[in-house]
Amino acid sequence: MEINKNYLYSGSEAVLRWLYPRRCPICGNVVKDKKALACGGCIRQLPYIDDRYCFRCGKQLEDGAEEYCPDCRSRGHLFAAGRSVWIHGGPIGKAVYQFKYGGKREYGLFFAHEMARRWFPFLQANRIQAVIPVPLHKARYRERGYNQAGILAGHVGKLTGLPVYEKCLVRVKNTLPQKMLGGGERQRNLENAFQMADALPASRILLIDDIYTTGATLDWCSAVLLRAGAESVYFCTVTNGIG
Repeated sequence: MEINKNYLYSGSEAVLRWLYPRRCPICGNVVKDKKALACGGCIRQLPYIDDRYCFRCGKQLEDGAEEYCPDCRSRGHLFAAGRSVWIHGGPIGKAVYQFKYGGKREYGLFFAHEMARRWFPFLQANRIQAVIPVPLHKARYRERGYNQAGILAGHVGKLTGLPVYEKCLVRVKNTLPQKMLGGGERQRNLENAFQMADALPASRILLIDDIYTTGATLDWCSAVLLRAGAESVYFCTVTNGIG
């Protein structure tokens, strides 16, 4: 398994970029380097999570001697482990917001490429067999027109060669936005929100989502997948916020 860099410069992608010059997800300007997904200067200023991260949820740690963040030390999670690319907030937080709510679907390729590039060894080490995006309720899908996690998962699958199963896991409860709720409310909000719509495609699953905060959504998705027979569930997100 290796990253398919040719996917970034496929014929259809080249034609699309000729018709619609790529704009940087961070500054919004046209990217001058035709082979780049964002401005080099913008990328260098982003708050990448360094090697001092929580071994369970991937959150940035201040103390490199610690193995787990306070949240993961105080409570368990149903997912085995997860990783994120950036600390949420600032320009990258705004870019993710535009991707999620502002119709900027094209930003997904940049985010997914960084996810695959940064955490490819993580996927290999954990023998990931299939990719599943965190599902969006059909009512929310109608409003937005797309599932941002589905876009990310599609790109990650093509970059890594892993199969993507977008319709395997579904959201059957139109929950309130998690950002509006506290920790306990987030758990109750998501209770019975997900279920399997098809047979589990593999035993070692990678969930894909845009933002990690408390992990409540990923825990509930993991619970459903584990009950369906998954051996282990991992995750990757674009950013990792403060839960």
